[in-house]
Amino acid sequence: MRSMKANLIAWLAVSATACAVNPEQGDLEGQAARYGVNYPDLVQRARTDDDALRGFMLLRLITDACGSEAYGSDLLRLLEIRGDGPFAAVLLSVTPTVKANVLDALLFELGPLDTGNSTGLDFQRRFPLVSKAMFNRD
Repeated sequence: MRSMKANLIAWLAVSATACAVNPEQGDLEGQAARYGVNYPDLVQRARTDDDALRGFMLLRLITDACGSEAYGSDLLRLLEIRGDGPFAAVLLSVTPTVKANVLDALLFELGPLDTGNSTGLDFQRRFPLVSKAMFNRD
């Protein structure tokens, strides 16, 4: 049985190749629009509104691999803007499936968050509640 890390590496290789070959696949605004969502407007509203942030978290379920790359960077930016407490409160209010997908998107964006690297330590200091959710999954 392949490890979770091996599966993630394989997924990254496939998605990077697919995105390079077909840039339209990564059109996150287009993917959201197919579900009636104005992506730029949702991102803007998610900066201050909990329901909009919750809606933004749900988008992770409809993105393809290429769209997920853009989604992860916007998600991290929203975490930085909203702050640890408010972001974690919304994160804890979504379903376990959505929560797991959001945390996976953050991990993809950040890379390894073990305590042996400065990125991991910095993230854990800045966002202790979200970090706790990452490392203590139900």
